[in-house]
Amino acid sequence: MVRMMVRRHIGGEVAAFRESDHSSLALLAKTQKQAARLHAALAVKVIDARLLDDGSTGFSNGIIVCFRHLARGWSLTVW
Repeated sequence: MVRMMVRRHIGGEVAAFRESDHSSLALLAKTQKQAARLHAALAVKVIDARLLDDGSTGFSNGIIVCFRHLARGWSLTVW
């Protein structure tokens, strides 16, 4: 199911991000387990993304996958 979601929805968002002048794109999941599955599905599609978890000390530009608890306090633009 996650791979289908990547193919149908997220792939288009990633393509739009790559063509934009934005420096980062956050993909949020409800749980850490879902974030890990999404990250793995992106890797299968050869989409370079970084997985943030409780042990992460920061993030860099590019595509970031994390669960919603870690995104609290971020300034986000929702498309």
